[in-house]
Amino acid sequence: GAALLGRHDMRGGRAGLRYTYCRALLEPPLHLGLNLTPLYKSAPSVTSIPTGHPVFDAAFILDANESSQAQTLLSLVANEFALVAQNGWRLSATDQYVQVRLGGDYNSQFPERDPALLSTALDTIVHCGQRLLEARGTLPSADWEQNVIAAWESIAPGLRLRVDRTQTMLAGAYAGLRVQIYLDLVQRRDWRTVFSVKSPGPLAAMLSLTRKGAVNRSWALRGRQVVEQIALADPIIEQSFEVWAKQAAIVTQALNPQARQYLQRLCNEATDVVIEDGLFEASLPGVLGDASKLREVLDAITGLASVMTANASAANQILRQTAY
Repeated sequence: GAALLGRHDMRGGRAGLRYTYCRALLEPPLHLGLNLTPLYKSAPSVTSIPTGHPVFDAAFILDANESSQAQTLLSLVANEFALVAQNGWRLSATDQYVQVRLGGDYNSQFPERDPALLSTALDTIVHCGQRLLEARGTLPSADWEQNVIAAWESIAPGLRLRVDRTQTMLAGAYAGLRVQIYLDLVQRRDWRTVFSVKSPGPLAAMLSLTRKGAVNRSWALRGRQVVEQIALADPIIEQSFEVWAKQAAIVTQALNPQARQYLQRLCNEATDVVIEDGLFEASLPGVLGDASKLREVLDAITGLASVMTANASAANQILRQTAY
């Protein structure tokens, strides 16, 4: 999907430079430790992985943990990315997203003066993101990915899930809900196993818990939401986690004792837990391949999604009635 991130003000001297970032999220991530950035003429000499495409190599700096796979991947899309750069777009990409930056010049036309610029930017990044994901699917799996896939294939039947080899993902229905389990390399150094659950209905609220000192992977991708810090009246969780919410009244109503038990089970090992509308996500450190551990987390997050969604629906009805 594509996410439009808000405008960020940067000031230098007496004038302000303003940027708008348009970002298309790559789901699942590429697993390459990718960092693709524009090559500015004023930048000092840097080492970049060559793709063999002169126009692309002159426009971008390419770096990656998996350099050979990244080189092959970007060579497959080099001509299209080079054309985007030649058309003036400041294009960048990581494992998790493709992004263009608008503005930043004192004489540039900001998006509010040219609204069509935003739709064109979104079309551009969505196309580039789709091409990256298509090209990634044609690459052979790395040795470590083959090991993960083999481990997951041995346990998938017991969980009644299927393995998507092209995306290194476990997916299917669990406890009546759509679930996905995949890997993410946060900030190119921190491997996590991500559990994603689509709830049976919208929550109409947001709750975010991040282990103190850790990176919230959702905020790193989507930008920090307009939220308020809240107290859960749970010293075990609050001792280890920063807790933020939006529509805190709904969150408080949805977190009944049963839901809190599920949340506590998740927080025993999770790095972060993010609940937004109808999506429940938790990331745990490392690459998990143990059936009992996967089942334990799935039981907790699907139980949390079912209970909180039902409670939130009731809370919304009460709030609507009191509004009248």
